[in-house]
Amino acid sequence: MQKLFILLSSFVFFAFSSASAQTPWKQPPVRNFRPAPVTASLAPSSDVAPARFRLAPAIGIMQETLGYGALAEMTFSTGVPFFIGVQSGYLQWTSEASETGRPQMISIPILASFVYRFDLKNGAVHPYLGVSLGVALTSGELDGADSGSSSFSTSFQAAARPGVEFDLSKTTSLFVEPQVGFLKSQFLFNPQVGLAFSF
Repeated sequence: MQKLFILLSSFVFFAFSSASAQTPWKQPPVRNFRPAPVTASLAPSSDVAPARFRLAPAIGIMQETLGYGALAEMTFSTGVPFFIGVQSGYLQWTSEASETGRPQMISIPILASFVYRFDLKNGAVHPYLGVSLGVALTSGELDGADSGSSSFSTSFQAAARPGVEFDLSKTTSLFVEPQVGFLKSQFLFNPQVGLAFSF
C-alpha cells in the first residue's frame, strides 16, 4: 500500500512538473494595417470632344425684375477638358413702369467663355466651372419709365458659371447652371437648364 501511494504521488508530481515546464503562450504578432490609397473623386476626362454647342432658355433677374430669353454657346477644346468659346443670346425685361408693354430693357450678350469640365470616375455626371467676360448690347433701363428709344449701347458683363452636366447619350447631355454675374454694374442672376451637344 505504501509503495502504491508513493507511485501515485510520483506520477502527480511528474505531471505537474511537465505542465509547468511548457513554453508560456505568446500573443501572435500584429501586422500593421495600411488602408488603400484613396484616389481623387474628380478626374479630367480622358475622352474630350473637340467642340461643344449648348442651347438653353434662360431667365434673368436684375433689380428684382424678372426677364426671359435664350442663350447659346459654342466652345472648342484645347486638348484637355478646358474649353474656350463664345456665348451669346437675347434677354429682355418688362417692368411695371412700362406703359406701352414694350420691353423695358433688352440685352444681347457677346461674351468670351472659359470652361473647365470634370468627370466623376465611371459616371455620367460632369461638374464644371466657368467664367464669361465681354460686352452686352443693351437698350433701355430698368429704373425709369419706357423711353421708347431703340438705340443700343455697350456695357461690360461678367459671369461666374458653376454647373453640372448629366449624360443622356455619348453626344448629348443635360446641363444645369446657376450663372451669376454683373451687367451695367447691376447684379444679374441668370439660371439655365438646357442641352449640350458634342461634336
